[in-house]
Amino acid sequence: MPFEDTYNPAIHRINQAVRQRAIYPDQELTEPAPILTKYQYPPRSLVADAESALQKLISLADVKKVDERKKGRGKRTRDSGPAPLSGINIDALLKDRKKTKITEINAIPEFKQMISPSEPDAVPGNAQLAEAMKQMGEVTREVIRKSSLGGTGYDIALRQISEMRTVAVNLEIHEPYNEFVTDLKEKILSGALGERKDFWFKFKRAGFGLISQEESEYSEVNDKQAEEVSIHT
Repeated sequence: MPFEDTYNPAIHRINQAVRQRAIYPDQELTEPAPILTKYQYPPRSLVADAESALQKLISLADVKKVDERKKGRGKRTRDSGPAPLSGINIDALLKDRKKTKITEINAIPEFKQMISPSEPDAVPGNAQLAEAMKQMGEVTREVIRKSSLGGTGYDIALRQISEMRTVAVNLEIHEPYNEFVTDLKEKILSGALGERKDFWFKFKRAGFGLISQEESEYSEVNDKQAEEVSIHT
């Protein structure tokens, strides 16, 4: 699955529906382009080839179907239902899975939780994504500010920026990321984050510049603007 050949089918399907309904209001909606659904289902040959390995894994892991009528031995509370046979309370683990605040100590997992949709197959809203990007940007700038020159904080910040950029490209929400990059450069060059110009060189070498129209047709940043921001002046 080459990264450049995978797309978010939900976003493209909505755009396709809007365009087709505007141009051909009386026609039935056509099927999505094959390139959008190419990786939606695994190839049958791959599934068939994996069957023996899957059965071996089931055997080695001693996977068994859980009898829903069988009660576990764990302590029960009112309306809590039987304790899980595995000893792991999945409901408790997922109860507070939706994050509303990204912290410096656990930024990337919390960022992923914050942008995850509340329902399966749903698409996170732009406001939700923009807020997550804003908080992640604030955390990243603070990591850079507190890092010693050339310290491990730079690597942490670069991983966080990489995650932000990946989400921005995949979900085609470029503006919050591009605004973060522009602001980051201004703060670094002005000294607002301390003497951190060496970080900007690492940032450029990593290729984390603006998302331009060359990379995504939905970006409002042209190639010249992207190049100007990447130049260290």
